[in-house]
Amino acid sequence: MPEKGDDTATAGEHDDNQQPEKQEFNAPESQEELDRIIQKRIERERAKFSDYDDLAAKARKLEELEESKKTDEQRRDEERETLRKQLADLEEKLSLKDREVLKTRIASSKGVPVSALTGTTEDELLASADELLDWRGKQDRLPGYVPTAGTGNPNPQVSSLDSGRERARATQKQVS
Repeated sequence: MPEKGDDTATAGEHDDNQQPEKQEFNAPESQEELDRIIQKRIERERAKFSDYDDLAAKARKLEELEESKKTDEQRRDEERETLRKQLADLEEKLSLKDREVLKTRIASSKGVPVSALTGTTEDELLASADELLDWRGKQDRLPGYVPTAGTGNPNPQVSSLDSGRERARATQKQVS
């Protein structure tokens, strides 16, 4: 540290009483002067990264050198690990597709929407479909529930099969 009374400070040291010099800002007076200032700033920034290409080339050479030092066994281990990861990804995708096919098959056989089924195994999906069918059957039997309410049809249809029979009978009566 400088002694008392010594106004010169070495690099990196500063005197608490001494304030840094403030440079006064002078606005550029012309476009040429502004362009010159900007060009100087660009050159300073480019100088910071002037050795980038050289460093990138050295990094590539280092990677090549490290790769060449690897033994055949290390390369095989890396290849095996890559293949294991790919196999795991493919097995997961296949499992998802199998589950989608199973879900679609169960939904179509039970007559329920695919999106309403939950579960991952066949038993879970079947149980989910059965629960949904039971729930739908209970909705039809609720007191005060009229499936044709608001349709203008006072006679509710029991099933499409029953309504088909009724239409057939009515048609036969008209023909006779």
